[in-house]
Amino acid sequence: MRTILAFAIALVCTLPVIAREDASGALLQIVFQKGHDFANFDDAIPAGQTRGYSLHVRKGQTIKMKVVAPENGVVFSLYAPGAAVWREDYKSPMVVEGTALVSRHTANDIWTIAAPSTGDYVILFEQAHDTSSASFGGAVIVR
Repeated sequence: MRTILAFAIALVCTLPVIAREDASGALLQIVFQKGHDFANFDDAIPAGQTRGYSLHVRKGQTIKMKVVAPENGVVFSLYAPGAAVWREDYKSPMVVEGTALVSRHTANDIWTIAAPSTGDYVILFEQAHDTSSASFGGAVIVR
């Protein structure tokens, strides 16, 4: 486990990522740097909240994710383009309505899928257990 965590930390520290908030202020948009097909993320989820990312992918491209979370404290879901995302206020968990391609997948595993359509996919991270905070990191590759 320590080897996986050390590898993930090294990976997170060396890979390029650009993330910015979308227009709703709910999601961080993953934008790949020019010439790269990968990005990383390093975040934490406070108690009672969620974290969401948006990722633009073309139909037929492969999405590959590796999420690392100490003590398997985080799960993630991936929603197809067209999902509606909102929250009551900044401290509320996000609500996502749409087609879930994967639901509450555990961390510390590699997950891959071919994109069924072109658009903005939503990645929602949630705590797997009730804790005060859950940290996570990892990488996403789109080819």
